[in-house]
Amino acid sequence: MNDVTSTVAWSPDGTCAWPAGTTASVGRSYEWLGWTGWSLGAYTWSYGYGCDKVYNGSTVHFVNGVFCAFLTTNTYYEPARVEGLADSRAAFFWSNRKDGTCAFMLSDNRRYGHGTP
Repeated sequence: MNDVTSTVAWSPDGTCAWPAGTTASVGRSYEWLGWTGWSLGAYTWSYGYGCDKVYNGSTVHFVNGVFCAFLTTNTYYEPARVEGLADSRAAFFWSNRKDGTCAFMLSDNRRYGHGTP
């Protein structure tokens, strides 16, 4: 019904996530099935680069006023965040919630990956 994707790509050296002379990148995408009534509500995006980590995260609200007999259903991603660490590990953080009469019909699906620029 809707999806938030946060990505990071980095080249750590074991002591620094973003060492001098390397590149790092972040990306985000918000997707929703508009033809089913979903729309993008409020959202924020934050990202940063440093020796300790490369991070990227979004807080997003989707709303649908027709999904369930014209009663409002909401989904919230609070946040969807990923961090690339100096030792090459990735850390993932998420807190999703949903509300509305038919929120029970929605489920969470999570995917993880690891990349380098």
